[in-house]
Amino acid sequence: SSSFERRVLHPDSSFRSAWNVFMAILLTYTCITVPLRLGFPGMFEGDHNDLYRGVDIFVDCCFCLSLLINFFTAYWREAVLVRNIRLIALNYLKTWFVPDFVSSIPFDTIEFASGTELPIFFRLNK
Repeated sequence: SSSFERRVLHPDSSFRSAWNVFMAILLTYTCITVPLRLGFPGMFEGDHNDLYRGVDIFVDCCFCLSLLINFFTAYWREAVLVRNIRLIALNYLKTWFVPDFVSSIPFDTIEFASGTELPIFFRLNK
Protein backbone atom coordinates (compact mmCIF):
# COMPACT_ATOMS: atom_id res chain seq x y z
CA SER A 1 0.00 0.00 0.00
CA SER A 2 1.15 3.54 -0.73
CA SER A 3 2.20 6.02 1.95
CA PHE A 4 -1.05 7.92 1.28
CA GLU A 5 -3.17 4.84 1.96
CA ARG A 6 -1.54 4.44 5.38
CA ARG A 7 -2.77 7.97 6.18
CA VAL A 8 -6.37 7.35 5.10
CA LEU A 9 -8.89 8.10 7.84
CA HIS A 10 -11.44 5.49 8.83
CA PRO A 11 -14.95 6.97 8.36
CA ASP A 12 -16.01 5.67 11.79
CA SER A 13 -12.88 6.79 13.68
CA SER A 14 -13.16 8.94 16.78
CA PHE A 15 -11.34 11.78 14.97
CA ARG A 16 -13.77 11.68 12.06
CA SER A 17 -16.77 11.55 14.41
CA ALA A 18 -15.45 14.52 16.40
CA TRP A 19 -14.71 16.40 13.17
CA ASN A 20 -18.27 15.80 11.94
CA VAL A 21 -19.71 17.15 15.20
CA PHE A 22 -17.38 20.17 15.03
CA MET A 23 -18.42 20.86 11.43
CA ALA A 24 -22.11 20.54 12.39
CA ILE A 25 -21.54 23.21 15.05
CA LEU A 26 -19.86 25.49 12.50
CA LEU A 27 -22.66 24.86 10.03
CA THR A 28 -25.22 25.77 12.71
CA TYR A 29 -23.28 28.98 13.42
CA THR A 30 -23.32 29.78 9.69
CA CYS A 31 -27.06 29.01 9.37
CA ILE A 32 -27.77 31.46 12.18
CA THR A 33 -25.39 34.29 11.29
CA VAL A 34 -25.86 34.48 7.50
CA PRO A 35 -29.60 35.33 7.64
CA LEU A 36 -28.96 37.77 10.51
CA ARG A 37 -26.25 39.55 8.54
CA LEU A 38 -28.41 39.77 5.46
CA GLY A 39 -31.45 40.98 7.39
CA PHE A 40 -29.67 43.23 9.88
CA PRO A 41 -26.36 44.29 8.30
CA GLY A 42 -25.46 46.76 11.07
CA MET A 43 -25.76 44.09 13.76
CA PHE A 44 -22.27 42.72 13.14
CA GLU A 45 -20.45 46.03 12.91
CA GLY A 46 -18.93 48.26 15.52
CA ASP A 47 -16.74 47.31 18.45
CA HIS A 48 -16.84 43.56 17.82
CA ASN A 49 -16.43 43.65 14.02
CA ASP A 50 -12.85 42.31 14.21
CA LEU A 51 -14.02 39.42 16.39
CA TYR A 52 -16.79 38.49 13.93
CA ARG A 53 -14.37 38.79 10.99
CA GLY A 54 -11.86 36.53 12.80
CA VAL A 55 -14.50 33.92 13.58
CA ASP A 56 -15.67 34.01 9.95
CA ILE A 57 -12.15 33.48 8.64
CA PHE A 58 -11.67 30.59 11.09
CA VAL A 59 -14.97 29.01 9.93
CA ASP A 60 -13.99 29.48 6.25
CA CYS A 61 -10.63 27.80 6.90
CA CYS A 62 -12.35 24.87 8.62
CA PHE A 63 -14.71 24.37 5.67
CA CYS A 64 -11.71 24.37 3.30
CA LEU A 65 -9.82 21.94 5.56
CA SER A 66 -12.88 19.70 5.52
CA LEU A 67 -12.54 19.41 1.73
CA LEU A 68 -9.01 18.10 2.18
CA ILE A 69 -10.01 15.72 4.97
CA ASN A 70 -12.75 14.26 2.76
CA PHE A 71 -10.15 13.34 0.14
CA PHE A 72 -8.41 11.23 2.79
CA THR A 73 -11.43 9.54 4.37
CA ALA A 74 -12.20 5.95 3.40
CA TYR A 75 -15.78 5.06 2.57
CA TRP A 76 -18.01 2.02 2.66
CA ARG A 77 -19.10 0.39 -0.59
CA GLU A 78 -21.37 -2.63 -0.15
CA ALA A 79 -19.94 -3.52 3.28
CA VAL A 80 -16.35 -3.19 2.02
CA LEU A 81 -14.12 -0.39 3.30
CA VAL A 82 -12.52 1.39 0.34
CA ARG A 83 -9.07 2.70 1.37
CA ASN A 84 -7.53 3.27 -2.07
CA ILE A 85 -6.72 6.98 -2.27
CA ARG A 86 -7.54 7.19 -5.99
CA LEU A 87 -10.94 5.55 -5.52
CA ILE A 88 -11.66 7.79 -2.53
CA ALA A 89 -10.86 10.89 -4.57
CA LEU A 90 -12.95 9.75 -7.54
CA ASN A 91 -15.88 8.87 -5.30
CA TYR A 92 -15.71 12.25 -3.53
CA LEU A 93 -15.42 14.15 -6.81
CA LYS A 94 -18.50 12.30 -8.15
CA THR A 95 -20.62 12.79 -5.04
CA TRP A 96 -20.20 15.64 -2.51
CA PHE A 97 -17.20 17.59 -3.81
CA VAL A 98 -19.07 20.18 -5.89
CA PRO A 99 -21.57 21.20 -3.18
CA ASP A 100 -18.79 21.14 -0.55
CA PHE A 101 -16.52 23.25 -2.74
CA VAL A 102 -19.17 25.83 -3.63
CA SER A 103 -20.27 26.16 -0.02
CA SER A 104 -16.69 26.58 1.18
CA ILE A 105 -15.86 29.55 -1.07
CA PRO A 106 -15.44 32.45 1.37
CA PHE A 107 -17.49 35.04 -0.52
CA ASP A 108 -17.82 37.25 2.56
CA THR A 109 -14.03 37.35 2.97
CA ILE A 110 -13.60 38.04 -0.74
CA GLU A 111 -16.16 40.83 -0.47
CA PHE A 112 -14.40 42.30 2.58
CA ALA A 113 -10.93 42.08 0.99
CA SER A 114 -12.06 43.60 -2.30
CA GLY A 115 -14.05 46.39 -0.68
CA THR A 116 -17.00 45.80 -3.01
CA GLU A 117 -20.39 44.32 -2.24
CA LEU A 118 -21.18 41.08 -4.03
CA PRO A 119 -24.70 40.31 -5.29
CA ILE A 120 -26.90 38.65 -2.65
CA PHE A 121 -26.77 35.29 -4.50
CA PHE A 122 -23.08 34.93 -3.65
CA ARG A 123 -23.66 35.74 -0.01
CA LEU A 124 -26.36 33.05 0.31
CA ASN A 125 -24.18 30.17 -0.94
CA LYS A 126 -23.41 28.74 2.50
